[in-house]
Parts: sequence; structure tokens; C-alpha cells
Amino acid sequence: MAKEIVLNGKNIYYDKHNRAIYYNKRKQTGYVIPSDATQRYQVLSYRYAIALVAFIFCELLFNLNHWMSLLIAALSFVYMEWHYRKLLARFTQIKSFNPSAARASTNEAKKIEKGGLILRICLYVALSVLLVANVIIENYIETNLLIALASFAVALLSGYMAIRYVIALTKE
Repeated sequence: MAKEIVLNGKNIYYDKHNRAIYYNKRKQTGYVIPSDATQRYQVLSYRYAIALVAFIFCELLFNLNHWMSLLIAALSFVYMEWHYRKLLARFTQIKSFNPSAARASTNEAKKIEKGGLILRICLYVALSVLLVANVIIENYIETNLLIALASFAVALLSGYMAIRYVIALTKE
């Protein structure tokens, strides 16, 4: 039996029917995320971070120049954004969705076992520390400022995710 995927994020809510709903603040619209599209939505919701990691990989692993790395990262972002928008268009829309009437996704993170939450916190913190340490050790601030900034951005995102899971752990 497949394990249920628990969506967690800033704009994810759960209604009284226990359906995951993505809330778009600009459009004041909620999108009901069906259970069969949960995994795909989860991957596409990290499209910014994935594009940033693609940039870092192109720079460090493949030694491409800055412009080529930026182009590949931008193209991967545009591709994922297109798929994300196409996916959202398939979801049931709730006009004038009221997020205060729904449960926040941090409450749903309680469904994750305590050991799993602690592991995720440790891994995200370790990723943040290792990225910052790598920038310092490799002296990227002086030699490759673009990689340093990208690494700091991923470290901040990783730190944010660790804080989200700490909040979920303390709400248990």
C-alpha cells in the first residue's frame, strides 16, 4: 500500500472534507489538489529551488560558463512553470476561497511520524550548513559570486523548510 503524501507549505490548506487546497492569494482562488496529482504537484511546487540547483550543477559539475548555466536554469524553470500552470488548470477551482475557514498545512504535518520530522529537520539544517561551509571553504565569494549567491539562496530555502518542520514538531 502506498504511503499517503502530506502536502505542506505556505499556501496549502485542508478543508472539512480533508482535501488539500492550494490557495492563490492574487486570484483569491483555491485549487483542490486531487490525490492522484499530489506527487506531481509537490515536485512542481519546488520549481524555483530545482531551477536554482540546476544552475549550481551546471556551474560546478559541468563547468559551463555563467550565461549557459543561466540559460539552462531559466529554460528548466520555464518548462516546470508551464507544467505547473497546466496542472493547476486541471484542478477544481474554488472562487473566493477563505483560508481562515480551512486548516493550515502545518497542522497536517502532524501526520508525519515524529522521527520523520526530526530527520527532515536535521537534513535541512545540515544542507544549509554544508552549503554555507562550501562557499567559505571554496572561497566562492571572491572567485564565483554567482555560485555563492545561489548557494546562499538554497541554504536560506533549506533553513526555511527546517523551521517549518520545527513548527510542525512543536505543534504536536
